[in-house]
Amino acid sequence: MLQFTTKTSRVKHKALLTNITEMGEGGDVAVMAKASSRPVVASQPARSVAVAASVKPVAAPPPPATPAAVPVVAAVVPAAPKPATAPVLVPAADLPPVMPRPLEGDLRNRLEHDPEVKSSARSLIWGLGIVLFLLAIAVLGKTQNWWDEVARGWEVFHATYMKEQLIPNAPASTASEAERKEGLEAAAPVKASAWNREQEEAMTAVKSFLAAKNLEERKKFMRDASVLEKSLKDYYSRQADGPVAFSRVELVEAEPQGTHTYLFAVVDAAGNRRNAMAVRPEPGAPYVVDWGSYALYSEMDWAMFMAEKPTRPVFFRLEAVPAEHYNYNFPDSQRMLCLKLVNPAEKGAPELYGYCVRTSTVGRTLEYLTKKNFGESTPMIVKLRYPSPEESDSVNQVWIDEVVTEGWIARGY
Repeated sequence: MLQFTTKTSRVKHKALLTNITEMGEGGDVAVMAKASSRPVVASQPARSVAVAASVKPVAAPPPPATPAAVPVVAAVVPAAPKPATAPVLVPAADLPPVMPRPLEGDLRNRLEHDPEVKSSARSLIWGLGIVLFLLAIAVLGKTQNWWDEVARGWEVFHATYMKEQLIPNAPASTASEAERKEGLEAAAPVKASAWNREQEEAMTAVKSFLAAKNLEERKKFMRDASVLEKSLKDYYSRQADGPVAFSRVELVEAEPQGTHTYLFAVVDAAGNRRNAMAVRPEPGAPYVVDWGSYALYSEMDWAMFMAEKPTRPVFFRLEAVPAEHYNYNFPDSQRMLCLKLVNPAEKGAPELYGYCVRTSTVGRTLEYLTKKNFGESTPMIVKLRYPSPEESDSVNQVWIDEVVTEGWIARGY
């Protein structure tokens, strides 16, 4: 009995400590639940029956009453947090070897689908396109003389749009009172841009050139007068000498032939215009006028040239326009280049048609000049000659032998 009581006491003590066990009959322990956040109540234990060993009958006091079993309530214990798992470091020597994995497809396919390669290719194509565009603009500008026009643009802008004022000391006409009454000198005050004193000096030279009484006085305001002596005599043998009547002088372009050059328009009372180029031949020298471009001088009279039909080259200042006049002895439009030639010095003069071989130096030059002006009338100095009588007997068809220059300004002509 004492043995049973002691064992029961131990079991009860253990149940108070574990909160998950239940004392069973005969000292057996049954597992009920694990620790959790919910309270666990131990169920009523069954009564234990102990069988005492056989002993000799001995008188003994009556055994004390067995105390009633008290239900045991398990204490609530919160779950302990799990400790953080520390990273496990494995030595590199213990790692398995890394084997390279081959890429799929061939090199070309991989490059075609690589986004970085695609981006680089697009950038390269754009850059190449921009470079080619700039080169094309540069070449086209060079062939079309755009850069020369841009270089003169600032000067022309100021000369054209800046406020104008009268030249304070512009020389008056030197013609006599009788000549002025006859209308030989109907000149208005010459204008010049206030900002450019050189322009004023150039315009003064032009007016003095126009107002000269005779050829000898005009030579003082003429460029290369000594070189043009023969041409001057020939021209004034067919034209009257003396002062030139005009109503006004207007600036057309500044620096058309480089620095210290000005192109003016001389306008007469009827509104007819003729250009006069003022040039400073050298630093410090006075401005002079290019006489050949002003007079539109040609080696022969237009009508005389058509009448005599010379077979030697004769130079002319004229205007050329592309034409399609292929007939008689000039039928081959594939081989020949045709230009309509107009005499600017005489309105209403008969037109000539000039021909040259397209692949020749003259043909390539003329084709370039006409295309540059988009088929418009192109001023130039050329040498013309008639075909021999065996080649052609046409009156208005001539050979173009040489292109002296574009425009009407050339020294010695």
